Amino acid sequence: MKKFLKFFISKVFLINLAVLILVWVGIVWGELVYLDSFTRHGQKIEVPNFYGVHKDALDDLVSGKNIQYEIVDSVYTTDHPPGVVIFQYPEPTDSTDVYMKDGRVIKLRLSKRTKLVVMPKLSGKVSKRIAESLLESKGLTYTIDYKLDPNVSGEGQVLQQMYKGEPIDSGVLIPIGSRIHLVVSKGIGGKEVALPDFTGMTYSKVKQLSGNFSLKVIECTNCITEDDKANARVVKQLPVGGEEMTILSGTTLEIWLEK
Repeated sequence: MKKFLKFFISKVFLINLAVLILVWVGIVWGELVYLDSFTRHGQKIEVPNFYGVHKDALDDLVSGKNIQYEIVDSVYTTDHPPGVVIFQYPEPTDSTDVYMKDGRVIKLRLSKRTKLVVMPKLSGKVSKRIAESLLESKGLTYTIDYKLDPNVSGEGQVLQQMYKGEPIDSGVLIPIGSRIHLVVSKGIGGKEVALPDFTGMTYSKVKQLSGNFSLKVIECTNCITEDDKANARVVKQLPVGGEEMTILSGTTLEIWLEK
């Protein structure tokens, strides 16, 4: 027992114990220094407000601030001009009081005005009325020409669907608002009718006289109520009407109104 106690109070043991304590303290201190450096403890960088900033001005905004950003995607919206920031993460410090550390990447989402929609299949056995509804539901506009097809006895069947003068297949992605040209059968025995010049007439009057046409209002300037629309006057029409002008019965007549 005396030998055991003598060992614990010996010079050799005390020296080894001191060395062990110093090594342990050194290891703990080194880990704390490393973690403090790795996590950048105490570092606070203000997150800029990117909202509404155009993509071409982003580099100027972060210049000299040691801040990185990444554009993750673009989202279709009509509420903002194209190419501006509509979302960021993390949020700006001035509205959240949240700061970031050096090396953190800010995620940005931009606005865009071009939304792509899928071209539906219209040619074949689809009727003109259904084709119009499908195109309007997808935000697409259209024009219609009638064609006598000896192989099609019925009237109002879509024969072709065209985009920018070329046939377009179903499933193709095109910008919303694009104009599709439909070629529709007029049936055997289809007839041409006179096309008046409706310019200057009220919309209600045009509706009374347009029994041979399918009316489509493209724009009604300053129209708020249905009464405004009924009393608005035609300022433009397509196809253009007038003396000796004819059109196939059932053709869509596009008109622009102004109150």
